Amino acid sequence: MILADNISFDHKTTFNQGKFPMCQTYAFLALLIEHIQQIHDIDISFDFKKTYDKMITLYSSTKGRKSFVGTLARIARIDGIETLDGKYLVKIDECSRLSKDPRQIRKFLQMYGTLLWWVRMYKNYSLSKSGTGDFLYSFPKKPIRGSYTHLMTLDGYKSTPKKKGFKFYNSWGEKASPKYIQIEDFKKLTIKAYAIKGVSLTKLK
Repeated sequence: MILADNISFDHKTTFNQGKFPMCQTYAFLALLIEHIQQIHDIDISFDFKKTYDKMITLYSSTKGRKSFVGTLARIARIDGIETLDGKYLVKIDECSRLSKDPRQIRKFLQMYGTLLWWVRMYKNYSLSKSGTGDFLYSFPKKPIRGSYTHLMTLDGYKSTPKKKGFKFYNSWGEKASPKYIQIEDFKKLTIKAYAIKGVSLTKLK
């Protein structure tokens, strides 16, 4: 059984990033692209570097509590993000933090479509290595916490006679996606999940 298995697009595997803040920009733009394609049936692209640079500048100048996702959401909500061809401006109403409860995440996938998924990274656990089928191999009994985190998109839920888990897309190239992570491992990795709401498309030219 597959629930809320959203359409997945090539944009999610065309850019292979490595630096931490880039994964936020990548996942955020990939999610906007998916919303626009599902709602308006229009293929769009963004100037990744332009958006990334703007996010870093605004993030650096912001005082007090801040985050990369929050900064990107602020840009998309207030200024909007122009498409690469300059034909459209994409804006959002809000980017909401969600419950980490897997049961709630299933509902949110059905309500909002693809979500942003922020995870902890571990030195002895790979987000690219499959175990059985498309499911990642089981979480180690003695995990070694890494020094950084990662942001991806969460796209659906799958239930088989032996395993249940969430479908996700990584930004580390085609071989890294899509994969499924078992529910128990999802709980251990997840820091936060976000939903983008009210995505609009305005024609500029």
